[in-house]
Amino acid sequence: MVSITKIPARQWAEMVKALPAAIKEEVMSTYDMILQEGIQKGIEQGIQEGLQQGKEKNVTEVVLRGYQNGVSFEILCLLTGLSEEEVKAIIAQHGVEKDKG
Repeated sequence: MVSITKIPARQWAEMVKALPAAIKEEVMSTYDMILQEGIQKGIEQGIQEGLQQGKEKNVTEVVLRGYQNGVSFEILCLLTGLSEEEVKAIIAQHGVEKDKG
């Protein structure tokens, strides 16, 4: 709430101290509820971002391993759902060469 209202934290604390006990309890309960909701949203966002990063890492690994083992761009695109340009960009970004064995 402090960041939303742009009231300095010290001034916010003084204002809360000056409130009557019943109102102070309600304000703090509301603050705790908002804080908990923000934490929960942050956790959920972090999980989603982690899942997305994991998916991207797996796709990158499929492209790189496939390319190293002679899998065609067409097949890599079908396996990953990426365009040929995206597959080529991953390969170029990682400087991978085809396995000569």
